[in-house]
Amino acid sequence: MVNLFPLPNSVQYHSTGSLKRILAREGVSKVLVSFDSDELPLLPYRHDNKLIFPKGKFKGWYTHIELRTAIKHGYTILKVYETISYSLMFSPYSKYINILYDKRLKAKKKGDSSQLIYKLLMNSLYGKFGERKHQKTVHFDLLNMNKEETLKFQDNKIDTTITINEDGKGYYTIDEECTSNHVFPILPVYVTAYARIKLWEVARLVDPYYMDTDSIITKSELKHGKGLGELDLEHNIDKGIFIKPKMYFFLDGKEEIVKLKGVPHVNKKQFFNIIKGKSVKYKKFAKLKESIRRNLKVNSIQEVEKYIDLEDTKRSWNLKFGLDLENSRSKCLENEKEILQNESIIKSIRSY
Repeated sequence: MVNLFPLPNSVQYHSTGSLKRILAREGVSKVLVSFDSDELPLLPYRHDNKLIFPKGKFKGWYTHIELRTAIKHGYTILKVYETISYSLMFSPYSKYINILYDKRLKAKKKGDSSQLIYKLLMNSLYGKFGERKHQKTVHFDLLNMNKEETLKFQDNKIDTTITINEDGKGYYTIDEECTSNHVFPILPVYVTAYARIKLWEVARLVDPYYMDTDSIITKSELKHGKGLGELDLEHNIDKGIFIKPKMYFFLDGKEEIVKLKGVPHVNKKQFFNIIKGKSVKYKKFAKLKESIRRNLKVNSIQEVEKYIDLEDTKRSWNLKFGLDLENSRSKCLENEKEILQNESIIKSIRSY
């Protein structure tokens, strides 16, 4: 976030893009790319509703900083369809981030919990510039509606998906477009691109065991520190099992770290039971929507049972899941149907 960003009011739209413009200006372009190198893939692609990093040929919208980096490392741009470019750059976040980061470091040294507030302020800022829709939930009780409310309900919500239970209570949601003056999607798009490139530049040199949006697990210890933009050493792993994204277990000394997406407060015993094909059971509070949908008492404690699929569908594996060390490879896409990366964000960029 301390880097330079495209200045929103210097935007230009080009119905016919060009490689020259990608190399010379910042912005985003819709391109057809090809990648067959053994290099770790950089460009993401949404396939079967999952974000993967494939090889082969695929089409999507990408930032120019990603495309320029990709070209240097084995990607070929076969065609440029459209471009949204910017003639000027500016630094909207730099002063804000540097001041708050310094305050956070000082608070951490004192053991002051205010450091969490500084962290939240820094992490949540850039996303505000990319707000597209606000979702409003409307709750109703058909049995207690007056005539005016009933007519309004029938007239306005006839095409809306409604959840309703036997006692007449229910809810529906309305998507309201965000038209606030602070929305400039090119800014969060570039923040994400900068971060992706930064982690990729480390990962491509170390053959990682596991990666996520903001983390990397490697065989050897990487250079790290507490400075702004530096990697932070979170754990020294003695033993670990990494199954698929957001599903792993490892030991750091006597500390046990277990992660299982969709299951809160999972423990080691539950994790290994899942590996053996058993279900996992846990308790949770029934929230308002779920309570209406399932005719439950709001905030009642419910027991949930889940079976977790062990297969990683984001990468290609030679073998089915086992506990031996295995290698995976990027999925290869050829002649894919057009599924545009970040298409909804691009529509927002155009509109602003």
